[in-house]
Amino acid sequence: MKWLRENAGALAPWVAGLVLSAPLLLAYYPPMTDFPAHEALVAILRNLGDTTKYPPGLYIHNFGQTQQLFHLTSWLLSYVLPVHLACKLVVAASLVAILVAASRLAHYLGRTPWGGLLVAPMAMGWTFYWGFVANLTGLACFLFSLPSLDRFAAKPTWRGALVTSGWCALQYATHEAPLFVLAGYVVILMVLRAPSLKSALWGVLPVAVAAALIVGQAVAQEHLRTRANLQVTAKWFPFSSKLIEIPGLLFVPRRVGIPIVALLAVLEGGVFAVSWKVRPREPRAALTLRTLRPLLERHRFVVLALACLFLYFAMPAHLNGATHVAERFFPPAAAILLIVGAPRETAGFPRLTNLVLAAIPLVVVLGGLPQYAFSTRIDAQLDEVLKHIEPGSAVANLDLNALTPDMAFHPAMHATRILSERGGRVLLSFADSSISPVIIDPKYQWSEALVRNNVHVGLFRPSFDLRRYRYVLLCTFHPTIASLAPVLFSPEAELVATSGPWILMRSKIWDVPLVSPDSRSPHPRPATLQDRIANLGLPSVGGYQDFDADSEPPPATP
Repeated sequence: MKWLRENAGALAPWVAGLVLSAPLLLAYYPPMTDFPAHEALVAILRNLGDTTKYPPGLYIHNFGQTQQLFHLTSWLLSYVLPVHLACKLVVAASLVAILVAASRLAHYLGRTPWGGLLVAPMAMGWTFYWGFVANLTGLACFLFSLPSLDRFAAKPTWRGALVTSGWCALQYATHEAPLFVLAGYVVILMVLRAPSLKSALWGVLPVAVAAALIVGQAVAQEHLRTRANLQVTAKWFPFSSKLIEIPGLLFVPRRVGIPIVALLAVLEGGVFAVSWKVRPREPRAALTLRTLRPLLERHRFVVLALACLFLYFAMPAHLNGATHVAERFFPPAAAILLIVGAPRETAGFPRLTNLVLAAIPLVVVLGGLPQYAFSTRIDAQLDEVLKHIEPGSAVANLDLNALTPDMAFHPAMHATRILSERGGRVLLSFADSSISPVIIDPKYQWSEALVRNNVHVGLFRPSFDLRRYRYVLLCTFHPTIASLAPVLFSPEAELVATSGPWILMRSKIWDVPLVSPDSRSPHPRPATLQDRIANLGLPSVGGYQDFDADSEPPPATP
């Protein structure tokens, strides 16, 4: 017991990480929007030689891009574990690593290691439910790297420069967004902490490595960008909307439940109140140019957090084909501020504080259990439909949700499990992304239908698109749309199976092989799905994406 008491702080983040990971590993399927799409990429890598599921020539490797560490690690594990379990295990390891890295940083800053538990809502919050697996691994890498960067800035050496460069390379492999922050932070630290100009020059190496990776990746992916990728142009959201979004980013999405968010706010607010009360009082000096540098150096981690927060408000929502760009800078900012605000290790804070900190991961998990239950149910229902799909088929996965239940993730994206379970190709997946480790060969990408889908799901043209797609898999919680689906796709398709929100239709006019080039829409253009919905007097389904396109795109060139 004595050993346990003495090492409780060191064990706390590991135990808390396992608590966060337990539902993920035990549940049938996690409530993560993009997780199935990432899992599908790993499944393709693992089974690319299976010609019954993946026709030769359809998929090609695309290694060396950013954000691929999750896929490569899961791919390696898939040789000893099923693909699905391998992917879940890497996500679970990321959750544990975030809390361990946060605790390590807290200890480095002189805070109690229990302070790392304050980051639990960031680990299993907005980023988790969106299924941004690269951001989870990226946040862990970011927090682990900060003590090394800080020590390097205090005593720059060539060995330290190599270590810092290694962290930059690892950050590139996990997620590129924090790499911008790391490179900028190295520059800031060199100005604030380097003992001499000569030693500060060692900071050039990691910054140059970061710049080379960023520029090199931008050049490498340029020729792989599809029409759908180019469609996602830069777009900024107003300051007010980003301000309103913060509670959902800081704790858990609002849809998980206001009581859970309120309880987390009370628990973490109580910890900060204790931290503020027991903080050591520092003598205040007049703020002058002479005292500014020591002040900034002393609060350098707050400066870093504020820089990340500035990027959250300044960066666009979409950029260079990526979505939710600005939001990805908020977790590092919040994590650092939470850690800095933790009680100091020698401050003599009440023992009850540790119990409050230990309760935070439990509240996060309890708040997410309904989401796990819902995800498990709809994915079990999806399994009933997937078994009716012929392996190696083209499937149009359409999200027809005019009404959605109270959930923190988007279940329609789970249709990309088709690629893992049955192979073939689907309308919407990450195999069209220019940074995925495996992609559809550019010669055979069907961008024309995807571009229309990104503008509005109602622009699907059954009489034209069902020649390419052998099946249509609908996801809808709208009972009227569900009951009339056979009418909407008649006479081109027939109903095959339904289960929960999933409806599978099979094309009667399919005649285009999977490995085929794209083609332009015919003129005059056939009726869209939205036209058929309107003719039946039904409300519009699906939402317009906030891409810079408010009308149907021009036809593809041959």
